[in-house]
Amino acid sequence: MNLEVLRQDPRVRVADWTVREWSQIVQAVCGLSHMDQLLSPQSALSNSQVEQVLALAERAQDGEPLGYLLGWTYFDALRLTLTPDVLIPRPDTEVLLHAALAHMHSTKPQSVLDVCTGSGALALALKARCPDLSVTGADISPNAIDVARANGDHLSLSVNWVVTDLFEGLGQFDLIVCNPPYIDPNDDRVEPSVRDYEPALALFAEKEGLAVIERILERASCHLQFGGVLLLEHGPEQHGRIATTARKLGWDVLACVPDLAGRDRVTTMRAVDDR
Repeated sequence: MNLEVLRQDPRVRVADWTVREWSQIVQAVCGLSHMDQLLSPQSALSNSQVEQVLALAERAQDGEPLGYLLGWTYFDALRLTLTPDVLIPRPDTEVLLHAALAHMHSTKPQSVLDVCTGSGALALALKARCPDLSVTGADISPNAIDVARANGDHLSLSVNWVVTDLFEGLGQFDLIVCNPPYIDPNDDRVEPSVRDYEPALALFAEKEGLAVIERILERASCHLQFGGVLLLEHGPEQHGRIATTARKLGWDVLACVPDLAGRDRVTTMRAVDDR
């Protein structure tokens, strides 16, 4: 069987992979680059390769996300290992990354903390972009930190990894970035593939998704140096309530950065100087 025939096989079509996803599957199983696939669609596959693709298609049909099928994904051009202990990095978090980089361009921070680091995607991307930056990645999940540390080792990027509940035991930083759990557990818009496969600890928070964010707003200012800034990813409908709570707690809300769809996604704030 060749690539073109396998792609049209009903057992593969039920996976409903996009062209990009199919290319990634073929690259992972067969070692063929996207260009190789375009130039040689008639490439013959071994029985073992066909069986592997069909097994992945069956898992995909059940809803398992591509990142877990492959065991890796890309974030800001970094290839990251994934396990079901960590969220699959999303384009929304690249909005947070670029907001942080834009802020750093003018303020030149020396130290950054990535809270709820998960796979380490954000911390590692910041370190790759700014090699002289001191970066700490923190997560409450020891398994997540194991994944993040393995990613850092593989990429030869030096990040300080810490297992902790938000800021417990940590010092002060010039900048804090965070992609916390912010989905309401009762939100029926969550796709089954997300709810069934990705770690609930990293997805869901009580109080309509704001419980962890409120804890962050209550504690983060004590872990920022004078003039330090917090950048917080959140759901599109949450900015107003976050900004109101932040101001009550003494934060100066600076801006809200939209995602690629124009929805509120990242709120930037600075702790008042007399905290």
